[in-house]
Amino acid sequence: MLTLTMDKQFTTSETTPINAAAIAMLASMPGMRLAARDMNYGLLWCNEAFARACDPAHPAKLGSTFFDIMPQSAAAARKHHVDRLLAAKSEQGFWQFWLDCRCFTIVRHVDPAVFGQPAMLVIMQTPTLPRSTPAQALCQTPALGTFTTMTPTELGVLYCLSRGMRRQAIAKAMHRSTHTVVDHLRAINRKLKVRHFADARAIAMDRGVHCFTPQEWAEVTGAVMPEAAAWEEVE
Repeated sequence: MLTLTMDKQFTTSETTPINAAAIAMLASMPGMRLAARDMNYGLLWCNEAFARACDPAHPAKLGSTFFDIMPQSAAAARKHHVDRLLAAKSEQGFWQFWLDCRCFTIVRHVDPAVFGQPAMLVIMQTPTLPRSTPAQALCQTPALGTFTTMTPTELGVLYCLSRGMRRQAIAKAMHRSTHTVVDHLRAINRKLKVRHFADARAIAMDRGVHCFTPQEWAEVTGAVMPEAAAWEEVE
């Protein structure tokens, strides 16, 4: 694994390629998952936070691309967003659900001296930044990770849980009986391998689920969600 040291002046310009000092500083910040890739998207380096978050079935291997670690549609969507940001030299960024959580992602060109070739740095900040604005794209092909095995209804219940709703309120909002909602919550607990509903809520919040708007969560995951009026009491 490449070790980057802060031997150069830290720079933050959007148009100046990012240098080794800047990468090292970013790597030391909590909640930052970093992956440096060549211009063909092969992995050159990542920080420990990125490596730990990767699916054990698809570990962070040097040379691996988006297409090696996620479904083709999800990989193509991320390549589209990254290409757009590189071409625009923009830090506007985009939101995605990847590596098991909600991330705000920006992409920067890297000083060729850092890796001995042209490269990009994909910077993912997780997970509880303010909700996205219309100007910030939302990648609608998620890599759900821990939540992959959940049904659309369970994903909707999980979202409600992350927003602090109790089982009776979830039942009312989703037009289900409380007994049915409890069954969904128990299924969520089994899939998350926890015993208590509060533990499931904590996992969802840690992943930034609650920071999506209801519409975003439905668009990104296909979750079955309550009607819009249900959120008036939650906001």
